[in-house]
Parts: sequence; C-alpha cells; structure tokens
Amino acid sequence: MLTERWAFRAIPQAATEARRATRQLAERTGADPSALSPIALCVTEAVNNVVMHAYRHEREPGHVEVEARRPMGRLYVSVRDRGCGLAARGDSPGAGLGLGLIAGLASCVAIRPVAPRGTELVMRFDVGEGTGPAS
Repeated sequence: MLTERWAFRAIPQAATEARRATRQLAERTGADPSALSPIALCVTEAVNNVVMHAYRHEREPGHVEVEARRPMGRLYVSVRDRGCGLAARGDSPGAGLGLGLIAGLASCVAIRPVAPRGTELVMRFDVGEGTGPAS
C-alpha cells in the first residue's frame, strides 16, 4: 500500500498545494479519472477548514498535515491539525457548507480528535483498482 504525507503551513495557499499533491498521487496510481475532481474539491474544503478555524486563537498559523493512503480500489485522505479542535463557531467566516459537501462527495467520512489537541478528518474515495502509474 502506497502512503504519502505532506505538511503545509496553515495559510490559504496550503489548500492549493494539498489539492495538487493529492490529485497527482491519485493520477499516478491509476485512480478513475471521474474521481479526481471530487477528491480535489474535498481536500480543498478540508484544508480550508483548518486554515480558517483550527488556529484561530493562535498568533501564528500552525500546520496542516495531509496523508494519502492508496490500498486497492480506494484512496484514504487524512487532513489533520493540532489546533483548537472542532467546535461550533458563531463568528465563522465561512459559509458552513464544507463538511456537508465532503460528506456528499466522499464514500465515507470520519472526524476524530487528535491527542493532545487537534482534529483529524479522514475521507475515503472509491477510485478503482489501479496501483501503479496510469497508462
């Protein structure tokens, strides 16, 4: 099983970088082309959530960690932060649609706390049987 990990500073450009890295891995391992746009959109939304919410009480942005695992037929993408955790936010600068969008596009979604602090969002995508470079 192929696994790749990336860490980005939790700033707006992180969503673009994480989307590109994850999409390239999916393409390189032969994911069905129809899965690429949903994967890219979900990764973008998940990383944007970290950028907007996870480190809101900090002076400096923290980091967002992205991990992609590619067992047969699936792609698992984890987006992790070490911020304040998942909580309702009355002053949210976002539209509040990101998690719903992710839940609608991914095959499966799990949200769990990270010790000692933070949140991990794990998304599963059913992407076909490819495991090597697309031909």
